[in-house]
Amino acid sequence: MDQEKEGLIMTQEHANVLNIIKSAEHKYISSTDILAKLNKDKDYHRKLQQIISELVNDFEIPIGSSSIEGRKGYFYCQNDYDFHIAKRALISRVDALTGRLSMLEKCHEQINREA
Repeated sequence: MDQEKEGLIMTQEHANVLNIIKSAEHKYISSTDILAKLNKDKDYHRKLQQIISELVNDFEIPIGSSSIEGRKGYFYCQNDYDFHIAKRALISRVDALTGRLSMLEKCHEQINREA
């Protein structure tokens, strides 16, 4: 099952991950559970993240993630609340990375002043 979208090909790997996320028993499914359903070990985790990223960014499939207790994992966005949760998780990550970037820039400036 390969689907094309504007020159991009959705591989069977993409389709398998999408189907697992869309059919999650309790809506939210952890990456560990996705790996288990794919019969892959933890070494495949980075590839899984890449596949999910491609599903969202390249194929425009609304997959969100949440780290809220009781709602941890990936999920298929179907309504306003789902999109709210997905956006909140991304904003939180962006804020954390922005803070980390600012601190690295500050450290870099300090090292340059001392040199």
